[in-house]
Amino acid sequence: MNCREAEELLQRQLDGDLIAPPDWAEHLAACATCRELFAGARQLERGLGLLIPPKAPAILSARIVTMVMAERRRRVWRHYAAAGMLAAACLLIAFLFFLTRPSQTPYVPVIAEVPKTQPVAPAEPPLRETVKEGRDALDQLTNKVFAKVDEQAGVMGDALVPLQV
Repeated sequence: MNCREAEELLQRQLDGDLIAPPDWAEHLAACATCRELFAGARQLERGLGLLIPPKAPAILSARIVTMVMAERRRRVWRHYAAAGMLAAACLLIAFLFFLTRPSQTPYVPVIAEVPKTQPVAPAEPPLRETVKEGRDALDQLTNKVFAKVDEQAGVMGDALVPLQV
């Protein structure tokens, strides 16, 4: 192991890594410079252990929460401002679109004149006549269907006659 590797291992040990390979102890025994660095690091660790850690003020958490909430409000207002500016831009574009449109002839609604007298509806035929017309129409339709069936049956009957032997 060389001095550079020993210094890197010492730095890792100061960072909290407790890896100490066996060849490192051999190098410390052989190298006076690295041994001094190791002794200085141990003394630094002991000195830091004697220090009283600083205490956070009691209102620190309240201050942090206040600052975070203020930042959130700023972000929300930024979003509102951006949405408002977007809406204003859309309105401006729509206004300019309708302003620059080619003019068309204005729409003038035509008002139809209502006749003063209402036309008289034709009188409906009596119910008996309507039923009689419907019955006659049904009879005619039935006669046409039966005639068609008879015609087709005759064609089929002619086709079946040679088969009867």
